Amino acid sequence: MNICIFCSSGDGINPIYKETAYQMGLMLAERGHTIIHGGGTQGLMGQLIRGAAIRKGRVIGVVSDEVRKVEEHTNEFQEVIATPSLSARKSTMMLLSNAYLIMPGGFGTLDEACEVITRKQLGLLKTPISFININNYWSSFFAFIANAEREKMIITANRDTFRIYKSVEHYFAETDG
Repeated sequence: MNICIFCSSGDGINPIYKETAYQMGLMLAERGHTIIHGGGTQGLMGQLIRGAAIRKGRVIGVVSDEVRKVEEHTNEFQEVIATPSLSARKSTMMLLSNAYLIMPGGFGTLDEACEVITRKQLGLLKTPISFININNYWSSFFAFIANAEREKMIITANRDTFRIYKSVEHYFAETDG
């Protein structure tokens, strides 16, 4: 299965984020999954691909020409697909993927997460979306969604829009990844 991971190109202040990304790479590779990601080699993305490399997993990094000037990228540990823009990068990642895992990240990760959630809400996407809510990282986002639902701005209840897992182990225990 091709699993797209949205996560940070930064490390974060808590080492648990890097450890989790590394474990996710290891465990996905052990199960024979291909990792699709934004192509970065720093931060959580870097840990993800290093974990996969230990188990000789296949990794495809989708890199935007716009981001190449800002983020470090390499062909080491991964196949690279170049795209002209961030929008094309997201589209390519979605075309290649059978499932989505969202780990801690910043604006780029949030943008990617909202895009796949919106597509699923509109019926344009049928694949599973899962948040790995390490250290309650995404809890404020889920509170926003709950408030938007109370205000009748969005509907996610009873739609299986996405699932929430507290750890990598929880994700694999529930999905058999």
